[in-house]
Amino acid sequence: MLILDFNDSEITLWRDDALLYRAPGVAHVDDAQVLFGDEAAQRSRLYPGQSHDQFWRRLNAEAVAPPGPTVANQADLVYLHLKAILDVANADAAEDLVALAPGAITGERLSLFLGIAREVGAGVRAVVDGGVTGAAAGALPAGLEDCTCAVVDVTRHGGVVSTIDVAGAEVRRRNVVEVVEAGVGTIFEGWIALAADRFVTETRLDPLRIAATEQQLFDRLGELIAAGEGTRIELDHDDGLRRVDISREALAHKATRNYDALAAAIGAVDAIAVTHRAARLPGLAERMKQLELPVTELPEDALGQAVRDNAERILGDGAAVRYVTALAARRGTEPARRAAPAGGRLPTHLVCAGIAVPIGHCPDASDHPACAAQGPAFDIRVEDTQVHISPASDDATTVDGPLRAERPAWAGDTVLWQGIEFRLVAVEQ
Repeated sequence: MLILDFNDSEITLWRDDALLYRAPGVAHVDDAQVLFGDEAAQRSRLYPGQSHDQFWRRLNAEAVAPPGPTVANQADLVYLHLKAILDVANADAAEDLVALAPGAITGERLSLFLGIAREVGAGVRAVVDGGVTGAAAGALPAGLEDCTCAVVDVTRHGGVVSTIDVAGAEVRRRNVVEVVEAGVGTIFEGWIALAADRFVTETRLDPLRIAATEQQLFDRLGELIAAGEGTRIELDHDDGLRRVDISREALAHKATRNYDALAAAIGAVDAIAVTHRAARLPGLAERMKQLELPVTELPEDALGQAVRDNAERILGDGAAVRYVTALAARRGTEPARRAAPAGGRLPTHLVCAGIAVPIGHCPDASDHPACAAQGPAFDIRVEDTQVHISPASDDATTVDGPLRAERPAWAGDTVLWQGIEFRLVAVEQ
């Protein structure tokens, strides 16, 4: 089975668990040729008028200017790129293909994609919503039997927040929000400007004034982000190297507004899953963890594995192409860990009505001598040097949101139960 993820920030093609193709949804069109993927991206700053990166997003018949050989409109670019991708796999219509679509795709664009896929000769059997796939792949925390989670992803032109309802063994899409401020292209342009300013300040070279150095900067920065390590950018100019160091923290700070817009689109949920594409952007996953919800960072093969796990359900009887917005949930044996807040400390005491009692004296919060209500409230235990709290009843217990499963606790956490406020604090011994 082939799995095509046509998210234009990084289009991938898998055959079962083998990666066959990975490249951005970018095209270069000139009088002699049409190039796609990395080859096109490596020309995008040298020949900006011949670079195109909207065709997978638009999926329409808008004209391409200037046109090229066999290319008149955006749909032609999708056709040629999809054909090139499938040629890598020597695929034909007899081989089942499941397409993963960005959650924000419209019905009209999806219909055009399916029409183009038929013309290419692809054996598309189903299209699966990307956000639902992320939730199905997310190894949701044990104990969250009925909850709501957010799946955070990014395309070239927008962030995507999918709200997914989890009911027992099934995940189902509720709604999708596209955040245009959080597209990879927009974030990357901010990083390019930051790096260019550093070069001007530290080396007197303005890389954006010369097409060759601008392309080098674009390529080098992309390599750093993809590798997830290193901070040095070197540019070759006038037979010499110019270099600057930009920390991942500086890149994350530059993208603060973009990440804040993405975080603001996350509503009242119980957990968050961040796709591998989003997690690769410096600081994005850390910003999600600041919401103090369980956050799962999905590995690169997670979406494909979710499709393979649900293959029978997705393919159905093969009579018609299906658009799938519900899948079986995959659950972990352990709850997702809650990130420690900045400077987080382990709590030693539970405070209620101004009275602090050692945590060991209150296995259940209702055991606190100042608690006026009768329990059970919520359990507190220490294991492996970590303090954990978990609900002891069906009552509405909250700590930065509903407490529905066991989670790590930190000094400063406030827990509400039946209108009674408990606070976890660290007392110096």
